[in-house]
Amino acid sequence: MKKYIYILTMGLLATMASCSDDVNEWMTPAEDGISCIYATIGDDMADTRTMLVNDKKIFWEANDTISVIPAGDFSRGWYQFVYQSDGRFNYDDVSVATAGAYFATYPPVLSALNNTKQLLMKLDEKVVHKENSFSQSMPMFAGSTNLPSGQLTFYPAAGVIRVALAGSIKVTKITLQGNNNEQLTGIGMLNTANAKPSLEMSPSTWTFGTPPSQVEYAPGYKQVMTMGSGVQLSESPTSFYFVVAPTDFTKGITVTVEGEGLSHPIVKTTTNDVKIERGVMKSFTSVDISAIMQEEADSQLDALKAMYNSLGGANWTKKWDLTKPLSDAASWPGVTADANGLVTKIDLSKNGLSGSLPAEMGKLFFVKDIILSGNNITGGIPEEVKELVSLEKFYIDGNKMNDSVPYKVYTSDAWAYADKKLKQQSGYELKTKYVSSDYSKNGKITKLLTHSKGAGIPVVITGEAFTDRMSDEYDDLSKVAMNYFFSTPPYRDFKDYFDVYSLLMISPNEEVGLNMVYGTKYEGDSYFIDINKVGDVIEKYLSLSSNNLLSIVLLNEIKDEANRARCYYATDGFGVAISPVDENLEGIIHHEAGGHGFAFLADEYSSDGNKTYGAAEKADLDKRHSIGWNLNLSYFNTSTTVPWKDFWTDPAYAPEAVAAYEGGDAQYKFGVYRSTENSTMNSQYEFDKFNPQSRWLIYQEICKRAGLACTLEAFKAYDARNISYIPPSASTRNYVEKKKHKLGAPPVFIIK
Repeated sequence: MKKYIYILTMGLLATMASCSDDVNEWMTPAEDGISCIYATIGDDMADTRTMLVNDKKIFWEANDTISVIPAGDFSRGWYQFVYQSDGRFNYDDVSVATAGAYFATYPPVLSALNNTKQLLMKLDEKVVHKENSFSQSMPMFAGSTNLPSGQLTFYPAAGVIRVALAGSIKVTKITLQGNNNEQLTGIGMLNTANAKPSLEMSPSTWTFGTPPSQVEYAPGYKQVMTMGSGVQLSESPTSFYFVVAPTDFTKGITVTVEGEGLSHPIVKTTTNDVKIERGVMKSFTSVDISAIMQEEADSQLDALKAMYNSLGGANWTKKWDLTKPLSDAASWPGVTADANGLVTKIDLSKNGLSGSLPAEMGKLFFVKDIILSGNNITGGIPEEVKELVSLEKFYIDGNKMNDSVPYKVYTSDAWAYADKKLKQQSGYELKTKYVSSDYSKNGKITKLLTHSKGAGIPVVITGEAFTDRMSDEYDDLSKVAMNYFFSTPPYRDFKDYFDVYSLLMISPNEEVGLNMVYGTKYEGDSYFIDINKVGDVIEKYLSLSSNNLLSIVLLNEIKDEANRARCYYATDGFGVAISPVDENLEGIIHHEAGGHGFAFLADEYSSDGNKTYGAAEKADLDKRHSIGWNLNLSYFNTSTTVPWKDFWTDPAYAPEAVAAYEGGDAQYKFGVYRSTENSTMNSQYEFDKFNPQSRWLIYQEICKRAGLACTLEAFKAYDARNISYIPPSASTRNYVEKKKHKLGAPPVFIIK
C-alpha cells in the first residue's frame, strides 16, 4: 500500500466511490450478507518534521487486502476483503454475515488470542525499499464496528523512522538496530480493547501452520532494507522509511549503510534516547556518505602525519612525502591504503623510528597490520589503540618502550584478537599486568542516594578487580549501576525509600582471581565470592550490618559466553549480587540484584532438557518457601494451589497471561512451575520485566525493610500502572533454552 502523510490532522477521506450507482445501497444487506464495504483512513501521522510526496495522505492502493474479524469470536473465522480501484473493498467468495460487531486490520492478521482480545500481526526483518513509501506495510487497526451500519476507520498502530542519505554512491543495503537490543521484528500484538492500539512486539517465537508447512516467526533485533539493483544517491537526500512498533530506544539507534563504491560499511549512531510513538515519524540525522568518506580519508592522512612528526620522520631511512596523496604509493613507503584512502597496513620495521607513539594512531580504524619492530620507540602504547578494531598484527618488539599496556587497550577487542610481539630491547620491558601502587582512595564512600521516605533501605555498591588507575571509572559505573537498579518497577516507583552507598575498594590487579579484595574467582561456569568478606568490609567502612542489606559487586570483567553471573543470599537477608560489567549490565542487575539478592526470587528458566522435579527437590522448595524464599515457583499447577493464585484469577492481570508454565529453578524442565512464560527471572535478555508475582514479592520486601504496612489490595491498586501484555505460551510445558546470552548461574543459599 502506498502511504502519504498529513502534517496536519486528517479526517475521513472526502470522497469515496460507491459499490453501485446508489451510494446508499451497500447499507442494505443482501439476503446472504455483505460482500462490499467501505474503509477510510484516519491519519494520525503527526510531528513528522518531513513529509512524503503528493498530497501527503495514507491511501489505499488496488489489491490491498484487509482482514475483517468477528469481535469476540475468532472461531467464526475471518474474512479478507480486497480493495478495488474504484474505492471499494470486495469479498467475492462468500459474503459476510451481518450479525455482530467486527474488527479489521491492515495487513491481514495471522491469528488471534483470547477471543480476539489480541490480534497477531508481524513486522518483517528483511524488507525492500519502495520509493516514497514505507519499507513494509504500515500495521493499522479499525475498531469494533457493526456492519453494515458503520464503516471501518483505520488508524496506524506503529511509527516510522526516516533515514535520509546523500552522496555519490549506489546504496544496496541499510540496517537499522537499537543500541539496547530492542526488538524490531517478529510477532506483534494489537489489544482490541483500545480504539487506536499500538503494536506490542512479543519476545516469543511463534509457529503457525501444521507440519510439514510450518512458518516460524522469531523475534528479531534489526531490520535489513535491500534495494534490488541499488539506489543511486545524489546531493539531495534520498529518504528511506522503516516501520517500527512503538518503542523507546533508550540508548539510541544505529544505522549501517552498504553500497557500491564503499570499501566498508558506513555506521552512524545516535546515543540519545529515541522514542517511537504510534502514528509518528522520527527523522534520523541526515547522513552525507561522501562527506563521511572524505572525513575518513582526511583522518587517515592526519594520523600518518602525526606518526611522522612524533617518531622523527625526518631521520627515517625511508621517508614519507607528506605533500603527496596516499594514492601515490611511492611517496609513502611502508603504507598500504585502499582506493578510498583508508590505511590497511603500516610496515616501518628497522626504519630508524625514535620518539613515542601518538594518540592519533587511534584514527586508523581500518588498519590490519602495524609492524614497527626493531626501532628506538620509547614511552608506552596510547590508550587510543583500543579503537583499532580491525587490528590483526601489532609488532612493536625490539624497541625501548618501558611502561604497561593501558587497561582500556588490554581489555579491548583490538588487543584480544591481534597477534602481538612486545619483547623490547635489553633493559626495557613493556608490562601487560598492571599492579596498583596508590591505595589512598581505598575505602572511599560516596552517598549516591538518600531516602526521603520510610526508614531507609540500604544498598551498597562496591567493586572487585578495580585498580588505583580505575577509580574514576568505578565511580561512574557505580552511578550507572544504581540507575539500572531503579530502572524497572517496583524499584523505580519506590526509589525514595532507599539509601545507596558506593564503596570504592582498590584491588592490586585487574584480573579476576588474582589478589582479590573479596576473594572472587571463577569456578566451573560461574563466579565464587566470599560473602563473609563482603559483609566484613561493609561493616568496617560503613558501620552497617549486613542484615537485610543488598550489595551489588561490580566485577571488572567482560562476561563472555562461558561466564555466568551469580548471586549469594543468606537467611539474615544479606544478598550479594556479582555483576560482571558488560553491555548486559542492566539486565544482570535486574536479575541478580533486584530478583535474587533483594527479593530472594528463584530462577524461572530451565537449562537442562531432561530433569524432573522429584521428592527431594519438592522438599527443598518447601524449606525455601517456609523462610519466604522462591515464592515465584511452585510444584503445583492449578489456579487454587499456586502462590500466585490471586493474580491468576484476577481479570485485571489477564494481559500478562498468568497461569502455570512448566520449567524453572535453573535446571528443571518438568514438574516445577512459574507464573508467566517470560520474565526477568526467566531470561532478562529476551524479556526484561518482573511478572506480577515477582513484583508482589519485591513490594512486600520493600514494605518490610521500609517499615510500611503491606496489603495485597494496596499492591494491586499501585500495580495497575505496571500491567502490560506478556505473551502466553501455547502449552503449559515450556522448556526455556539458553539462547543468545548465557543465563546467570543458580543462586547460592547461605544458612546463618
